[in-house]
Formats: sequence, structure tokens, C-alpha cells
Amino acid sequence: MSENAEPRGLVNVIDIGWLDAGGAEFYATPGGFIGLRYKGSDYRRVTLRRALPVRSPLEFISVADADNSEIGIIRDVGELSGPQAQVVLGELDKRYFCPYIYEVASVKDKLGYVYMELLVGASPPNGAARAAGEGARAGGRGARKLLGAGNSGATDGGRQSGEVRKQGARVRKPDVAAAKPSAGNSGAEGRKPTAGELGAEGRKPYKVSAAVKDVNKNIRMLDADRLIIFDVDGNRFMVNSIAALDRRSLKALEPYMF
Repeated sequence: MSENAEPRGLVNVIDIGWLDAGGAEFYATPGGFIGLRYKGSDYRRVTLRRALPVRSPLEFISVADADNSEIGIIRDVGELSGPQAQVVLGELDKRYFCPYIYEVASVKDKLGYVYMELLVGASPPNGAARAAGEGARAGGRGARKLLGAGNSGATDGGRQSGEVRKQGARVRKPDVAAAKPSAGNSGAEGRKPTAGELGAEGRKPYKVSAAVKDVNKNIRMLDADRLIIFDVDGNRFMVNSIAALDRRSLKALEPYMF
């Protein structure tokens, strides 16, 4: 190789086909899909796919037309204007919906399946959320509405999971404000929960039952503090922070954390 030769990096070998964020116009269709006006063409239905759904959920978003031909790749959703970003984030939230696990009420092994009772929510657990779980566990009294903003960024949000609570299960209070949606009062000071804590959708934590087969493949550690569960129906549930789980939930999941 001569001294003047240009290095053959990956960018020089592959034409990635970045989407020009300034020239793209995403819009919602009457049928509940999203379309794209781009470079003189009107794509009335496009599909968004994350290249790195866990590590970089808001970067490298593939945009394909109705024939599954790639139009381009959004380098970063943050490059889009506010309204455009909201359309894209809303579609990603629906496509990659993955409830967050607040608590594991029970885990049972039976005939090759693992049956779980979980308390889940649409947004990552926070400090106020754990108090809401106590209200839900006591019969739902005073359980606050949950935030519905969260699956996209977190989308690194991309971090997601679900859990069920049984009456009488005890939950310790976290040391930091990163555990769950809020009960009647958010935090020790009795302040009202913020808009971010309540969320746009105002959804309460809810209980689900999940059956998992082949736990070696379908219960996975994403990193040192996150875990994802896939059930037999194709649903996904994520533990956003193992360290923030209550003792009972942690003990229930420990046999599968490998």
C-alpha cells in the first residue's frame, strides 16, 4: 500500500445509505401506520427497524417501504425535528413494546416450562413506582397512573420487562429514585408525582402471567444489571435494574440469571 492510499475502513467499503433527516417528512396515516415523504416520493407505509435495539435504540433506524426495500437509515432520531421525532418514537414504541418488570410474585417449574406471575408497567421503574406497587398489592388502592412515555428511549430504553404482585408481598424501598411508578404520594416528602412520573398514557401497573420454555435461550442477561424474558407467546418483559428489585423478586429470578 502506498503512503498516499486511503485507508479501507468499513465506511469506505459499505454504502450505508443514511437518510437525510432534513429532507425527510414522517407522518401518521389514517389507518394507524406511518408514511414518509422523501426526495419527491411519498411512501404511504414504511417500516422502522432498530439495528441495535438494546445498545442503541434511538440510533441506526432502518426505514423500509411496503415492499421491504430499504429507503435509508436514520443515524440518530435526535437529528429529526420535534414533530418528526415524535412520529418515529411513537412507531418504535409500538413495534418494540416491552413492559418493564416491577416485581416477580411467583415462579414455578412444571413439565419443562417456567410459569411466572409478574407485575409490569409501560415505563422503567422509578423510586415512586415502588410505592405504587405496594398500593396495587394491597388491592390497588391509591396506585398511581404509570408513565407511558418510556419504551423507546429507554428504549434504551430499549431496557424492558414485566412483573406481577401478590397480596401481602413485601417490597423494600430503594435507595435511589429508580424503582417504580408512584402511589398516592411520590417520595418521602409526599409531593405530587411529576408529569414524567405519571406519564402521558396514565397507565397503572398491571399483572401478567408468562410461560417460558427453554430458559437458557429465553431468559437472558443483557448486561450486568439488566435481564430480558421471552414467553411462549412471543411477549417480551425486561428487568431494567436487577439491583433495584425487591429481595423476593431477586430470589425468584436468581436461578435463571446466567
